[in-house]
Amino acid sequence: MIIASLENISDIDFYKTYANGIVVYTNDFSSFYNKAYDLEEIKEIYEKKDGLMMFVDVSMMMENKDILNLSKFIDSLKDLDIYYYFSDLGVFQLLKDKGLGNRGVYNPSTLLTNHLDVKFYLDCGMLSCQVANEIPVSDIEKISKHNSNNIFFKSFGYHQMFHSKRNLISLYKEHKNLDFDIDPMHMFLKEQKRDDLYHIYQGNHGTLLFRSYVINYIEEILTINPRYIFLDNIFIDSDTFKSVLKTYSDFLTNKISIDEALKNLSNTGLDIQDGFKFNDTVYQKEKSNE
Repeated sequence: MIIASLENISDIDFYKTYANGIVVYTNDFSSFYNKAYDLEEIKEIYEKKDGLMMFVDVSMMMENKDILNLSKFIDSLKDLDIYYYFSDLGVFQLLKDKGLGNRGVYNPSTLLTNHLDVKFYLDCGMLSCQVANEIPVSDIEKISKHNSNNIFFKSFGYHQMFHSKRNLISLYKEHKNLDFDIDPMHMFLKEQKRDDLYHIYQGNHGTLLFRSYVINYIEEILTINPRYIFLDNIFIDSDTFKSVLKTYSDFLTNKISIDEALKNLSNTGLDIQDGFKFNDTVYQKEKSNE
């Protein structure tokens, strides 16, 4: 099933046509987003979603001071048919304590790279786990197969590669005595010896760095065969993202061929690259100087 980020409440009927579920972001508990909602708006979305699965993003890295507020937030939604998308295992413990552990999807970004780790977390009672994108497709296929295809897999979007609890851009401004506005949607990091521009996002819960290109697994998605196919809209405008969602839906329902799908995605103008799809991650030990 297709799960897609929701930016505009007005688009929800479009999502009902082309998606099976939505991810909704929160003002207080999401690490990053194009647009976030408060509690009452989330309840409004819930009333309008009809048959869509609804995942609420609570991806922040928690501190002790956050536990009570998040607990109250979850309690406010406890009687609704809602799932939770989280990165901090403390959130899962909160959900489990409330009898909602089986409504949580664990997304540790780059950490889940083998089928045994995924099985461990699923055995803890989670609904699903998001597998890392920074491993070869062949490995992702094995992870999916060994876990009855119960994985949450990011098939399209900018990939998060780094997350710090610190406000790194603010610290840089202070260190360099610079004066500029921090606009999380339009800021980039450039290394001295590379031409790539990496989206850098400072929000309410720290700083995140994303790869310079969009990942797309539409050619491989049938062999990976995840239970949940996630399309992430971060840094992608609403109209472009809706065309991506429609293309995925049309391909998965056999309305268009893979060639047509790839052409449609190419026409979005996004920089789409293979990333780690076909490259093994190689670790080389440095020789000891002793």
